[in-house]
Amino acid sequence: MTADTVSKKKAPAGPEEGAAEPAKHPSVVAVEAELSSLRLIAQSVASKDYRGVNRVVRSLPQARRRVDAVSLEYLTRMLLLPSASEAEDAWRKVLETEAKRAHDEVEMVDVEDKQDGEAPQIQVALSEALPSSVPNNLTEAELPGGGAYIRLIILIWLIDNERVLGMTNSKLIAVALELVDRLQKLNQRSLDAINAKSLFYYSLLHEKEGTLQSIRPLLYRSYRTAVLKQDKISQATLLNLLLRNYLHYSEYDLANKLYSKTQFPDTRTNAEFAKYLYYIGRLKAVQLEYSDAYGRLTQAIRKSPQGEVGRGFRISAYKFAIIVELLMGEIPDRSVFAQSDLQKPLKVYYQIAGAVRKGSVNEFESIVEAHCSELRKDGTLSLIGRLHHNVIKAGLRGINLSYSKVPMEEVMQKLGLNSREEAAGVVSKAIADGVIDATIDDDGDFMQSSWSTDGYSGSSPQRHLHKRIAFCLQLHTETVKAMQYADTSMLKSNNNASNDADELAQLLELDGSDLDDDDDLDF
Repeated sequence: MTADTVSKKKAPAGPEEGAAEPAKHPSVVAVEAELSSLRLIAQSVASKDYRGVNRVVRSLPQARRRVDAVSLEYLTRMLLLPSASEAEDAWRKVLETEAKRAHDEVEMVDVEDKQDGEAPQIQVALSEALPSSVPNNLTEAELPGGGAYIRLIILIWLIDNERVLGMTNSKLIAVALELVDRLQKLNQRSLDAINAKSLFYYSLLHEKEGTLQSIRPLLYRSYRTAVLKQDKISQATLLNLLLRNYLHYSEYDLANKLYSKTQFPDTRTNAEFAKYLYYIGRLKAVQLEYSDAYGRLTQAIRKSPQGEVGRGFRISAYKFAIIVELLMGEIPDRSVFAQSDLQKPLKVYYQIAGAVRKGSVNEFESIVEAHCSELRKDGTLSLIGRLHHNVIKAGLRGINLSYSKVPMEEVMQKLGLNSREEAAGVVSKAIADGVIDATIDDDGDFMQSSWSTDGYSGSSPQRHLHKRIAFCLQLHTETVKAMQYADTSMLKSNNNASNDADELAQLLELDGSDLDDDDDLDF
């Protein structure tokens, strides 16, 4: 029997074994889950062990998919203090309106499904299954952190449904600013993770509004406070927000100064570290440090989740990694473009890589011109402009390998240059840079290819071997740093070994950080 069938029929009476219980309404499930999260927050605050709060914040993606207007209106009415601002009045009215509409829709469906005068089960779930009261210690008056958490969920729900609700971006900014101010006034260490999330969404809303530069003073004040308080979570989040702020306006000098004068905290989540690697990779690419940039971008890709979560982040990181690899004179592997979830987003970059590989200047220029707006939106257009020389070099390599002697007229045509003099200048520069091994015959006006040399006679194999060894050593170092050991006091002998193992597993689960639980990577 399906869940829908169960929700419309009454469960069999009597204590029959194996009898199916009526499925709970999604709003009831959401309320129970959030009350459970609030209990965990209360326990963490009472024990001054804030890992429980961090765990609740890491579960925000699940709460984001779970809550609706009915559950949020109930939590607001039962837990939060009365409204004290116009912004809060606005979203409370929106919640009340949407919750009433949801109740009306449920009643309309129930009238159609009503059979033999039986009260519809789904209506019973909404009217009776919701708790008539909540513990006093979970209210905002007794647990300010719990109230801040509920307000954060409401803010995320408003952002996700802004088009349906008719909420303008300026109204959402006012709601987010009120939450940020409330958290800063509370100034509780138990709320560090919630404060970091609220600042993230506040910055995201300003980015949508196009006023990202105006919040830099607030971000710097918050970052300074986080450093003084040794708040590692907020430090990592705010450093990424500041770097993103500078890169958004292409202020690379300021971003580099910030990078050189700050240090990313060691105790951080993989999600924030992946973002940090991505931003620094973009910065290094602009500064012509392609090897360093490519290493950081590939690290960011490896640390990002491989499922649907964070898909937008992986796509953006792959776009920059592909362009940087082309700027290094290498061609990306075909398997990168063959991934099912990346084929369509990376189609333009696949065409660019093909044009660079073939050395076709005309094809490269036509692709860039046709997709100029898309590339500018991705932020890769300036880097792609540097590929023009790489296309010419690749074309010259192909000509040098294919012909032992070729007229400059033909070189000009194959490379799409304007004159034979320009072709001669390009060939001379390539010979001087060691791109090709050839000579120019001025009398005959042709390029003479030299005999190819042994690839193992130079230092190229040594450089490639060093690159691979360095990667393996770096991966080993990061793996060792990522290992977590239990506290020695937890490993003392006990009469019941199984109880010790269960307790240790619970602590490790509480302290674990799963990147798949954080979908804020998706830009």
